[in-house]
Amino acid sequence: MINAAIVGLGRWGRTLVEAVQGKSERIRFTRAVSRDPSRHADFIRPHGIEAAADLDAVLARPEIDAVVLATPHSQHLAQILAAAGAGKAVFCEKPLALTKAAAIEAVTACRKAGVVLGIGTDKRYFPALAETIRLTDSGELGPLLHVEGNFSNEVAATFAEWRDRIRPKADDLCYKTVDWLPTFWDGVTAAQKADKPILLWAMNGHPLACT
Repeated sequence: MINAAIVGLGRWGRTLVEAVQGKSERIRFTRAVSRDPSRHADFIRPHGIEAAADLDAVLARPEIDAVVLATPHSQHLAQILAAAGAGKAVFCEKPLALTKAAAIEAVTACRKAGVVLGIGTDKRYFPALAETIRLTDSGELGPLLHVEGNFSNEVAATFAEWRDRIRPKADDLCYKTVDWLPTFWDGVTAAQKADKPILLWAMNGHPLACT
């Protein structure tokens, strides 16, 4: 059984806890890290989780095997580096980092530490994308000259305020689209390998250059 710590107890952090706690035979959350643990007492108590405000203190606990990061994007790199330095496996919600250089730094740190780094990006496995890949691979659509992506779901209009503070560098459309485009469009893969920028226009009208 993997004893994990959840870092961040917002909407998605709670969703991750509820997805496995008492249901999985492989992982359980025993610790939680939040800026204000008292705010989440009613949530964590029934799940048998102890809360703390200091990530470093939790990382120092030998019984903790891994950390799950459900925190604002701008905090990911520092938290991954801290977890890797403590020898803990890391599962980080998307996006891994705000820049390519930061993502490489995070991956490199985990490799050097010999710990697993996982990224919570699952859109490529959605049935709609699986069918799109089938259509493009079969040639039914012919040569792809233009690909347009639109990110919208039941929570797209209710994102927390912190997301707006970090735009336009890490717009949700940007990293989700860049993640799944290479699965069926060779042009994106070629651009990434050549270290060329991919220009995306986000829903808020800002041009986003992502590599």
